[in-house]
Amino acid sequence: RQAATSLQQRWRARMVASAARSAFTKLRTSTVQFQQRARALQAGKPLRARFLQQRKACVRLQAAVRAWRARRAFVGQKQAAVVLQQRYRAIVLARQASEAFQQTKKAAVTLQQRYRAVAAGRHARAEFTQTRNAAVVVQQRFRAMTLARQAAAAFQQAKKAAVVLQQRFRALVVGRQAAASFQQTKQAAVTLQTRFRALVVGRQAREEFVAQKQAAVVLQTRYRALVAGRQEAAA
Repeated sequence: RQAATSLQQRWRARMVASAARSAFTKLRTSTVQFQQRARALQAGKPLRARFLQQRKACVRLQAAVRAWRARRAFVGQKQAAVVLQQRYRAIVLARQASEAFQQTKKAAVTLQQRYRAVAAGRHARAEFTQTRNAAVVVQQRFRAMTLARQAAAAFQQAKKAAVVLQQRFRALVVGRQAAASFQQTKQAAVTLQTRFRALVVGRQAREEFVAQKQAAVVLQTRYRALVAGRQEAAA
C-alpha cells in the first residue's frame, strides 16, 4: 500500500512536472515569439520610416514625371497649335492674295479691252477721215469732170456754130472781111484748143475719180466688215 501510494505520488509529481515543463515550454515559446515580434517591431520602425520616405520620394518622382510628360505634351500641342495657326494664316493670306490677283487680272483685262477699243476707235476714225477726205477729193474731181464734160459739149456746140458761121461768113464775105475772118478763125482755133485741153483734163479727172471711187468702195467694205466683227465680238 505504501508502495502504491509512493508510486501514485511519483506519478502525480511526474505529471505535475510534465505539465509544469509543458507550461514552461509554452511560456518560453510565447516569450521568444513575443521578443521576436517586439524586436521585429523595433527593427521595422526605421524600415517603415524608410519605406514611407521612399514611397514619398516615388510619389514625388511620379508626380514630377507626370508633370514633365504633361508639360511636354502641352508644349507639343502648343507648337502644333502654333504651326496650325501659321498654316491657317498662310492659307488665308494666300486666298486673299489669289482674290486680289484675280481682281487685278480682271481690271487689267478690262483696261486692255477698253484700251484696244479706244485704239480701234481711233484707227477706225482715222480710216473714216481718210475715206471721207478721199470721197471729198473724188467728189471734187467728179465735179471737175462734169464741168469738163459740160465745157466739151459747149465747145462742140460752139465749134459747130463756128463752122456754120464760118461757112456762111465765107459765102457772104470773101474779100474785104478776109482779115476779120482770119482773126475770128484764129480766135476760134484758140478757143477750140482751150476746150480740147479742158476735155483731156476732164478725161484724166474722170479716170482718177473712177480709181478713187473704187478705193473708197474697198475702204467702205473693209470698214463695214470691221464694224460687223466688233459687234459680233461684243455680242
